[in-house]
Amino acid sequence: MMGTKREDLVQTILTNYFGTRNITDAMIPLMKKGTPGVAGSGGRIINLSSRAGLFATMEGHVKDVLKNPSHLEAVDKITQEFLEETKSTDDPKWGAINHSDSTFRGKFYQVSKQTLGAATRVYNKQLVALHGITVSQVCPGMVETNMLQEAFEVNGLVLQKFQALGNSTKGLADGADTPVWLATAPYDEEQQGGQFYAERRRIDYETGVPLEAGA
Repeated sequence: MMGTKREDLVQTILTNYFGTRNITDAMIPLMKKGTPGVAGSGGRIINLSSRAGLFATMEGHVKDVLKNPSHLEAVDKITQEFLEETKSTDDPKWGAINHSDSTFRGKFYQVSKQTLGAATRVYNKQLVALHGITVSQVCPGMVETNMLQEAFEVNGLVLQKFQALGNSTKGLADGADTPVWLATAPYDEEQQGGQFYAERRRIDYETGVPLEAGA
């Protein structure tokens, strides 16, 4: 995401999606195993995501595949398809391909989080059934990191001006709050895994609106 060259954009997919897949597969054998089929009896996996990965940001072909993926291979396939088809200048599934356009650069980040969300839901179904391990995802918010600063610069913006207009960002401790809470809070029936959280609240995948307890 931190550049205008296509190889920089591809790195976003390789890190956010395939990197998370590889680390998850490597960690599963090391995790606490619980009772098969009993969510919360085993360990927890918390993936860092973004509201860019919610259903509301998807459309057409992408939404059809990623909303209810049956297996991880289906998510891998559409991710590889995106990387292959965005080499061209135009594609009906993904829109106009202009590597110097900020909207298109953002699409790589968006797809990396959409595919991560789909994989999170598949992993959760599989790992709850096998080991009672839950897999969830959380949006930490707009955290003041080098990545955020560079993202603004790449798109010709100034982070400090963005903040001066009243737009809120977070320090590192505040950004870590919800992920740490989700990983360590006592388990309850709301934490079935496969869910999306922000600001210590469960978020509706379809609308992006926080859900009330029990919803």
